[in-house]
Amino acid sequence: MRIWDALAWILFLFPILTGGIWFRRPGLKLELTEASIPVLVLTVLGFTLHHLFQTRLEEASSVRFVLWLWNRWRKEVLDRPNTALWSMAGLVGTLESWVALRRHWAYGSGAADLGIFTNAIWNLTHGNGYISSVKDGMNLFMDHQSPIFWLFYPVFSLFPHPETLLVLQAFGMTTTGVALYYLSKQYLKAQHWGLAALPLLYWAYLPMRNANSFDFHPEVFLLPLLLWAIVGLQSQDGKSRLRGLIALLVSLGAKESAPAVVVGIGIAWILGAGPITTRSFTRKLGVLLIPLGTAVFYFDTQIVPRLFGRTYAYEANYKAFGSGLSGIFLAPILHPVVFWSRLLGPLRLKFLFWTLAPLGFLPLLNWRAALAALPGYLILFISDGDHRVGLIYHYATEASVGLFWAMPMALLHLEKIKGRKPTPTTGHTLSRARPQNGLRAGVDLTGVNWRILWLLFWAFGTMGRSEVYRLRDYQEAPHHLWLSKQLIPCLSQAPASVSGSMVPHLATRPWIHHLPRFEMKDGSPVSCVVFDPDINNWPLQSNEMARLEVELTAKGYSKEYQCGKVWVYKLNSAGSPCLECTPPCP
Repeated sequence: MRIWDALAWILFLFPILTGGIWFRRPGLKLELTEASIPVLVLTVLGFTLHHLFQTRLEEASSVRFVLWLWNRWRKEVLDRPNTALWSMAGLVGTLESWVALRRHWAYGSGAADLGIFTNAIWNLTHGNGYISSVKDGMNLFMDHQSPIFWLFYPVFSLFPHPETLLVLQAFGMTTTGVALYYLSKQYLKAQHWGLAALPLLYWAYLPMRNANSFDFHPEVFLLPLLLWAIVGLQSQDGKSRLRGLIALLVSLGAKESAPAVVVGIGIAWILGAGPITTRSFTRKLGVLLIPLGTAVFYFDTQIVPRLFGRTYAYEANYKAFGSGLSGIFLAPILHPVVFWSRLLGPLRLKFLFWTLAPLGFLPLLNWRAALAALPGYLILFISDGDHRVGLIYHYATEASVGLFWAMPMALLHLEKIKGRKPTPTTGHTLSRARPQNGLRAGVDLTGVNWRILWLLFWAFGTMGRSEVYRLRDYQEAPHHLWLSKQLIPCLSQAPASVSGSMVPHLATRPWIHHLPRFEMKDGSPVSCVVFDPDINNWPLQSNEMARLEVELTAKGYSKEYQCGKVWVYKLNSAGSPCLECTPPCP
C-alpha cells in the first residue's frame, strides 16, 4: 500500500498539481510531467495489487483523495448545476487565459496567427478596413470566411490589446463544458455519473487545451456555438430552439469549414442522432441543414473569393484532385491512390488516435452522432502536406463537435457491453461511500464500474503536460522584460518589419510585418526594422540572418540603435526616427 501511495503522489498527482519535477544535467534530461507513463505504471501496479494480492486500494490516501474530489464535484453538479458548472468554467477559463498570456508575454506567440488577427481587428476598429498587414495588407475575407471575428469589435475597441483576443478565446472555449452538460441531460438520466464526468472530460481534452495555448483563431468558437446550437434545437421549448437557431447561424461565420460541419450534423440528425423526445423534429431539421450548409460552403469558397478577384486561398491544398469542388468529391474515384494515401497517412492516423484516445474511443460506439466529425477530419486528411494534422495546433476543433456530441449516448452503449457487473447501488457512481463524511471517509472499490475505469485511464493517460507545467516551462526570451518595458514603448507608430514573435506586441498600428518582408502593400519600404536574434524569427531562416544587415544597408537603411544583439534600423528617406525615446541598455 505504501508503494502504491508513494508512486501515486509522485508520478501522477504531484506532476498534475504542481507542473512536474525534472532533473536536467549535461547529457541528462529526466521529466515526470506527462501523465501517460505514470498512468500506465499505476494501472499495472493497481491491477497487480488489487487482483493478485487482494490489496485494499481504497485505503490508499491518494485513492481517497481522488474519490473525495469526485464525490464533491458530482454532488455539486447534481444539486446546483448552474453554479457548479459556470464556476468551474470560470476557473478553467482563468487558468487557460493565464497560460495563453504567459506564452505571449514570454514571446512565444507569433506573427501567425495572433499578429494577423490583432492587426486586423485594430485596423477594423480604427476605420482602416478589414485588412491585416501581416497578410500583406489583404482583406481577410480573401483568406478565411470568419465574419464572427467582427463580434469582437466592441470589446477590442475598449481593450485594444492582443491579450484581449487571448482572454476571449480562453473563456469562450471553456463554455463548451457547460454546453456538454446540457447536451448530456437530453440523453442521460438525471442521476447519471456522465452528467458530471463529461464536462471534466472536455476541460481535460488535450487538443482543446493545445488550441488555447497556440495563439488565437476565431474558428475555435465553432465548437461551443454548435454544441449550444444542438442543445437548443433538440429542445422541446420554443425559446430554446430559437436560441439554438441563432447559435447555429452565428457558427456559420466561424470559418468556411463550419458549413461542412453543419452538413455533418444534418446527416447525423437524419440518421437518428437526436434524442427520442425530439427525434422526429431533428430529422426534419437535418433535411434542411444539408442544403443550407452546402450553399453556405459554396458561397464561402467560390463566391466570396471571386468578389475580390481571386480563387479560394486554400484550393491549392487539394489541387491534386483537379479544380473546383467537383474534383474533391470525385477524388476517391478519379484519384484513388492520392486520395487514400493521404487519408490513411501515418500522421493522419496519429491525429485520429490523439483525438479519440482522450475520450476512450467511445465516440465510435455512437456512430450516428460521430458522423458529424467526418467533415472536420476529411478537410484535414485529404489536404496536401502534414502541417494541419500537427497536434499542437487548433485543427481538431471541427471534428470535436461530432466527437463530444456522440459521448452521452456512447456512455449508454458502453453500459450494454458485458463486463464486471456493478453492485445495485453503484450502477452509475464511481464508488460507494461509507457512512463517514469528509476526506478521511472510507470508500469501497468493489462496486467501481470497469467502464468508468476505462474512461479514467484514457482521460488521464492522454492529458499530456498540465497547465501548471506550461506556465513554468515556456522558454522566455532572456531579455523579454526589457523588450516589453523598455524597447517596445519607445518605438514609434511608423510602418515596421520586426522579428516574428515581436509582431503581436506591435500589431496595434496600421502596418506591421515580420522579417524578411520590408515592403508594404504598395511596394514602398517600411520605415523601421527591428531585429532580435534571441527570439523566434520565423519565417526568417537562420541562413538569411547573416546577410540581413548587408541587405538593409543596400536598401537605404542605417542603424539608429543597438543594444547587444538587438538593433533598430531606420530608412534614411523616412525622415522621422523609429525611436521616440532611447531605451537604456541593460
